[in-house]
Amino acid sequence: MGALLVRGARQLLTLRGPAGPRRGSNLSDLGLVHDGAILIVDGVIVESGPARRVENLSAARDATELNVAGKVVLPSFVDPLTFVSGLPMRSAGLPSELATRPLGARDERNVEMALTHQKRQSPAGKLAFHAARVLRDMVRHGTGTLAVHAGVGLQDSPGSKLLRVATGLDGTPLDIVQSLLIGHPGLSEFHGLEEEYVLWLTDVLLPRLVRRDPVHAATVCLGFEILDDFQASHCLAAAGRLGLGLSIHRGPLDRGAAVDLALAGHVGSLAGLHALSSESVRALAASETAAVLRPMLHFHSWQGPEPPRELVDAGAVIALSTGWHPVFAPAASMPAALSMACCMLGLKPAEAVTAATVNGAAALGMLDRCGTLEPGKQGDFLVLSIPDFRDLPSTLGVNPVEAVVKRGAIVWQKSAVVWPETF
Repeated sequence: MGALLVRGARQLLTLRGPAGPRRGSNLSDLGLVHDGAILIVDGVIVESGPARRVENLSAARDATELNVAGKVVLPSFVDPLTFVSGLPMRSAGLPSELATRPLGARDERNVEMALTHQKRQSPAGKLAFHAARVLRDMVRHGTGTLAVHAGVGLQDSPGSKLLRVATGLDGTPLDIVQSLLIGHPGLSEFHGLEEEYVLWLTDVLLPRLVRRDPVHAATVCLGFEILDDFQASHCLAAAGRLGLGLSIHRGPLDRGAAVDLALAGHVGSLAGLHALSSESVRALAASETAAVLRPMLHFHSWQGPEPPRELVDAGAVIALSTGWHPVFAPAASMPAALSMACCMLGLKPAEAVTAATVNGAAALGMLDRCGTLEPGKQGDFLVLSIPDFRDLPSTLGVNPVEAVVKRGAIVWQKSAVVWPETF
């Protein structure tokens, strides 16, 4: 693959710092280097830091150069929670009045049941086509690593169409963590058969999926009137014994049990942060579990506001996500999520950048590969067409990403506008 020298960055955000996820005052430490450079050899970062030092390394002499003068360079975004179902938004056939108020539990279940029915009726090729379109949009907006969540029911084929689709898209040019949704509200065939569902999932499905290796993690949905606390705990324990990464998706009817389960099960992340009690905020702050913020849901009026300022001030680990969903959050832009987190939820730009990179990678258990620009990590980074990272919140509606580099190769670059000669 050869060597790539990235030089001339006005601001290089290396995110170097303490090992593990960042919290408290460390959220604002971006490892900022003025006039920075990165040297990547065979897709792996060899060095990053001041241009004078990096450019004098012997491996830099014959490297291909990428001039990013006047630009901001930072790690690729890591999105820990997406529902890339592969179907366009209109397929849900939602009543228009649902878009004007926060969803109740019954509304959310009806939406998910409609989407699940649509997916089961769609051929795998159609799902793959639409999923690839969403993922291309994510790449254009700077996402290099993400988790794709999908549920499997009795009517699905052994590997599940959606899991096979995600497997085919992994690494081109994204790193995809596939997470099996457990207790997903769209799986209507298990209504009234919850105990049988848990036994089937823990004794049959999970071991089979792990053996065939399409699944890397498991996400338990709690507060959707499907799994009770004991059943959810049993599922988490079974997935943990199989070596899967663990997370919890907190539904509208949860009254705090999800936080207790997350802490007891040492899960990597917890999503669904609306209406958290002060006790839950303090408990999360004392744990290693990442609280996943999804400002897009609040922006689209599907969910009440989340408490990021309280979580940050308490010392919790926060991660940022688009929460991409064909109905609830049909936007693939991490810069937009970052802007909303700052403008609507009160995060500072540096805190939002850390939440979208280092802490997202930590939530997925991938901090050894991505999330920072340090030696030994993948050469995954973005070039932003802004002079200062603090301008990111003001770019809502505009894509500030000029180039996306994955493992040292440019996978997307903004092209120039071609003016007519007669203009």
